[in-house]
Amino acid sequence: MKSGASYAVVTDIKITNFNVERCGWQKSERRHDLAKVVSQLADSADVDGAPDVLMLTECTHLLRFAQAPLWELVGRLNSLLPNNQVYYPFMSTKEGSTNPPGLFVNSATVSPIEWYVPGDDWTSATNDNWLLARIGGIEVWINSLHWDGSQGPEHFLTQSSRLANMAGRSVLVAGDFNATSSAPGEAIPADWVDRNQATPWKLTQKSHLPVPRRLGGTWEVHTEPIDRVLEAGFVDAGQQAEDFTVTVNDGIDNGLEMRIDRILASRRLLERASFVDGTYRVVIPEPDKQISDHREVSVRMAIGN
Repeated sequence: MKSGASYAVVTDIKITNFNVERCGWQKSERRHDLAKVVSQLADSADVDGAPDVLMLTECTHLLRFAQAPLWELVGRLNSLLPNNQVYYPFMSTKEGSTNPPGLFVNSATVSPIEWYVPGDDWTSATNDNWLLARIGGIEVWINSLHWDGSQGPEHFLTQSSRLANMAGRSVLVAGDFNATSSAPGEAIPADWVDRNQATPWKLTQKSHLPVPRRLGGTWEVHTEPIDRVLEAGFVDAGQQAEDFTVTVNDGIDNGLEMRIDRILASRRLLERASFVDGTYRVVIPEPDKQISDHREVSVRMAIGN
């Protein structure tokens, strides 16, 4: 062996993004059905292993009831991992939202360094709800996102700009973006606006009106927020795999039929990591096994120095 020789340390991780509707919260019973939350993840773990980085983007009321639902969920998730491995949970906070996203990382492959809590006087809004962690010997910024569509197109662009500002760092991010891109191959139903005539408030959630109606303008699906993020320096795992499978189940939002749940990595991260070919997957459940309006999305990443 030559003196001073160095060898790359590469860690292979599975990243999963899943918006389980309200995290199994049963409003009438005031409890969570957490077995429902974990059931599909367990089926997927049997196929290609448990997630190392898991984004659950609707963690409704998990921090209530003295955080008992959160720790019950962590215990159930731990059962998916081998060799007594455990998940560390990081719960985002979003003012005015009962559905904040959660991030769960396998302590065997992801080593947390810092968790940036909103409101700390030494952090900026850009850093809110980000985890800085070490994976495969390098530092990675990780976030689980759920973009809010209730405040219209302008707020979408604000959320997009905040994410774009992170593009110069090594970033891994996933979530329910409530938006799609204009990339060739994306499913954008030509009649989506017509489908929402009976629910016009939904138009402002995923559409915009670039030209006022009084000047003959029409509503259009709003792709600019995701387009900006990709142009700023992010790569979408599904787009790279040329797999544009929609990520919502049939019949959602008047036939939404778009890819709004995504896994992204910054180009800076991809200088020292890569999405593993052939591993991008959108789980399409049987109709009688749907546990959410969204579909589970996953990919493997090889990351190291």
